[in-house]
Amino acid sequence: MIRERRVADVMSDRFTVCERSAEPPASGFAVVVGEDGATVGLIGPGGAGPAFVVDSDATVTSLLNWRELLEWLRHGLPAAVAERAGRPVGVVTAQVLAAEIARAARRRGSRLLTGDYAPYGEATPPGETRVVCATCGRANSYARFSQAMTYRCGGGHQLVPIWPG
Repeated sequence: MIRERRVADVMSDRFTVCERSAEPPASGFAVVVGEDGATVGLIGPGGAGPAFVVDSDATVTSLLNWRELLEWLRHGLPAAVAERAGRPVGVVTAQVLAAEIARAARRRGSRLLTGDYAPYGEATPPGETRVVCATCGRANSYARFSQAMTYRCGGGHQLVPIWPG
């Protein structure tokens, strides 16, 4: 029996950790953390943005079935942040995700990219998008997030996104 690959198997541990007020890294990725050490943003080659956070123990297959991930990749997501026990442990670059999508499509056909398809009994991985509010500084977590929509901040007002950095 072949062991299902996990996010931890494809992630890179080549990233830095910084606070919101830190300068962007000269190269690579910086995971922005809040006061509690949890991920609140990502600074990549194209600048700062929200963090798409996944569990490092999730299967790669379940990650690729996650419609929100495919949507974020379409909009230029440079990497997903892998966490374990609420702390960042790695990044999975868009290049790696694209290679995994191609690998899975060869293995099981085009059903992978048809939206909500998931093999019977396979759960979607727990994950979320984290966005910092410019009004109050609170890190907000959303299971689904679109830059084209408006959201309520956990502080009780309309979210005004700020990209860390």
